[in-house]
Amino acid sequence: MAQVRVWDRDYRNGPSPDFAVWPLGTPEKDLPENAMVIRKRHSLITISWPDISARRQVAPPTP
Repeated sequence: MAQVRVWDRDYRNGPSPDFAVWPLGTPEKDLPENAMVIRKRHSLITISWPDISARRQVAPPTP
């Protein structure tokens, strides 16, 4: 349940994940940092999220 609360608090209204497809054999250094990598027969699929700490540094809108 704690993971659902974290998602609700930090991610629900945040940026969407980025999905990308890379050729098999792409060096790990060229893949997005901290991405989930799914290895397929001929490609790599990465799923990553923008850094939410950067989003928190933006000042809230003034009323």
